Parts: sequence; C-alpha cells; structure tokens
Amino acid sequence: MNNFASEIYGVLFILTCIILVYTSYTDVKKRTINSFIFLPVIALGAWFNVANGAPLFFAVIGILIFLATYLNTSLVIYPIIGVAFLAVSLYYIAGGEFAYGFTSLVMSLMFLIGFQERLFGIGDVKAMVALFFSFTEFPFTTPLITPIQIELAKVMPLSIVMLFNIAIVSLFFIPYLVILNRRKGSSIGLHSVTSVDYDEKTYSRNMAKFSLMDTPSGKVMVYKTPFMISVSVGFIITMLAGFWFVLL
Repeated sequence: MNNFASEIYGVLFILTCIILVYTSYTDVKKRTINSFIFLPVIALGAWFNVANGAPLFFAVIGILIFLATYLNTSLVIYPIIGVAFLAVSLYYIAGGEFAYGFTSLVMSLMFLIGFQERLFGIGDVKAMVALFFSFTEFPFTTPLITPIQIELAKVMPLSIVMLFNIAIVSLFFIPYLVILNRRKGSSIGLHSVTSVDYDEKTYSRNMAKFSLMDTPSGKVMVYKTPFMISVSVGFIITMLAGFWFVLL
C-alpha cells in the first residue's frame, strides 16, 4: 500500500467507525438507518481501491451494487440485477482475479439477500456492501494481526472473515431475543420462541421495533433485531483481530 492510499485508508477507517456508531444508535432507538449515510464510505472506498491499484472492474461493480440497493426491493428486476452481478463476479474469478472477484461475489449475494427485505433491512445490506467494498486490506497492524494473517489476507478476502465475524456476533443476539420475547410474552401472550401474540396497543407504540406476521392462528409480532450492532462489532473485530481463528 503506497503512502497516498494509506492516508485515504486511515481517513476512511475513522469516518466508518463514526458512521457505524451513529447508525447502531439509530437502529437501536428507531430501527431505521439513513439511506445515504454510507455514501461517503463508498466514495472514499472507491478512491482508496483505485489509488491502491485495484482492478477498475472492482471499483465499478462495487459502486453499481451499492447504487442498486436504492431500488425498490420488491421489484421483479431486483433479483435479476443481483444474478447479473453474480455472473460478472464469477467471470472475474474465472479470469484469475480471485480476491476482488470473490469480494464482488459476496457483495452480490448480500444484494440478493436484500430482496423484499425478508432477512435484512436494506440499510443493513447497504452497510455490508459498503464495508466489504471499502476494506480489502487491514488498515493497520495490531498484536493479533500477525504476519501469518497478513499473508492470509492476500489469498482470502477480508469480506469473508468480516461476514463470518458478523454472523458470530449475531448468534449472541439469540438468547437476548428469547429472554426479551418471554418478558413481552408474559404480559401479552407468548406465541413462539421468537414471536408474541399481536397486541394493538403494544404494536402501535412500538411499530418500528416489531414486524407483523400472519399465521394460521392469527397475527403475531416479531421483534426486529438491531442488526447494525452485529455489523459494527463484526467489522471492529475484523479490523483488530482479523482471521482470529487461526490463532486458536
């Protein structure tokens, strides 16, 4: 990494941390994320990738995937565009650009998962696409990021370990959701491990924190997880500890 690219990366890391703290807070309080807040991350990430010698295709497809997240996720064309991104990524992987091609593949999969927002909110998808695209190298070394990790990062994209860390952090939310659900269910009726009976008064006061789901026995309320916390913590773990599992 040359000095100019290193300076951009430093600014990018600080800016990203500030944005992640803010979006985690708004996600917890309101379950909403500003649609445009990750635009500076994408812009600086593109600048860094170009300055650092990344293939032009990677900068272009990363920006296109991010911009495509502004589409209505219920459109029929949404998954078609996602499959097109996947095809381009596979083409570049086959052409020998494994690290960048695979990162594009992961971003494409995240984009597809955003279809109809059944698993993640589109704000979460924007965040992950921005992080996977912008952080392709360690911004600094730490006692946990050993020479072995630095060499490993040359063949295994950081997007993989970042996604892994985000998934691990998300698992810790399961006991929290079960406990929270039992607390809510004790007063309005527990429907399942992850849902409670529909209560109009509770829902009207907490519409941002619950989603409604139809079941054969009627409507139930499912608590929305503030997923940005998992994204933020997973990102920080990756930047500080990298491929930490190789140290075990």
